[in-house]
Amino acid sequence: MTSSEFDALPISVQFDLMTRNGVKVGQRNNDFYLMKLYRLFKFHVEVKKCRSTGEVFFSTIDHDVLLVPYLEQIDLKGLLI
Repeated sequence: MTSSEFDALPISVQFDLMTRNGVKVGQRNNDFYLMKLYRLFKFHVEVKKCRSTGEVFFSTIDHDVLLVPYLEQIDLKGLLI
């Protein structure tokens, strides 16, 4: 499945795919949203939950530059010899 195919699916199907196949790789927050990043197939999906309304949004990410806000969460200490 491609990110374009995922985007074309109904939100209920997107949610089902995320819960069955998505792997959480990070999270971040700001004043307006709670955000979690998932790896799904060959792309990433950012799940945003609005703090005030509880509304949930899915955004596919195909470009690595959009992953930068999550990079500081990766702990490399255990990988160093």
